Amino acid sequence: MRVLRNRTLTIRLGERRRRPDRRRRHVLFTDWRWALAGKRERSRRGLEAAEYGVDRYDAHLLVLAIGILILSCLDAAFTLILLGRGVASEANPLMRLLIGHDQQVFVNMKVVLTGAAVVFMVAMADWRFVRLVRVRHIMIATMLAYGALVGYELYHFLATA
Repeated sequence: MRVLRNRTLTIRLGERRRRPDRRRRHVLFTDWRWALAGKRERSRRGLEAAEYGVDRYDAHLLVLAIGILILSCLDAAFTLILLGRGVASEANPLMRLLIGHDQQVFVNMKVVLTGAAVVFMVAMADWRFVRLVRVRHIMIATMLAYGALVGYELYHFLATA
């Protein structure tokens, strides 16, 4: 309630709002709309883009993320098949160690490590890596590299069938 006072007159004004104040309710766990749609798609100012994250990401980042994960799984499958045929060897020393230990551990670790890297890259998509290139461009390069690798493995798979 607002009160206006003068020397001779006091006026009491009622609440001007028609609805209750939206800021009084607790939003974090009671309003689940933010989980489905998010709130912030872009930074409010152009210079903020590199410092602040967003709640909603572009659709092409989802396509890149799913593409990288699918190509990573194909790479793991072709690697195991080609290793079984004796026509290839694993170039990554960590993955070579895991294959020697257990093939299921190799596949699990490959998917987990790739998935964690993809989640990190999506979250940091607007940041610049070493102040030169945006992380979203690194995601594109990663997908192209995985595509080339899977194409190479597919060629060897078909040639040795």
